[in-house]
Amino acid sequence: MIKRISLFKLKRPQSDDLETAATALRSMKGTISSLLDIEVGVNFSQSPAAYDLVLNMTFKDVAALRQFEQDPFHLSVKKTMIELKENRVVVDYQSE
Repeated sequence: MIKRISLFKLKRPQSDDLETAATALRSMKGTISSLLDIEVGVNFSQSPAAYDLVLNMTFKDVAALRQFEQDPFHLSVKKTMIELKENRVVVDYQSE
């Protein structure tokens, strides 16, 4: 299994943008065939180092991850996130 974890820091996390972003990310569940599982979490920590959203996804293999990256629905969600985010960090790894 392949895992991708993305953390997002939004430009305006105190606005409706936080819910818009979380809803956009959650909309991929059940819509993209190469995506086996997805979890979206909204941060509640007050730490200055904290990011606003976490996206945790599971794929069968690297080929499925690559297919996801080109999926038209994912690309539309990505466009929304580009507009809302200040920064994103990502880790892709093989799960045991």
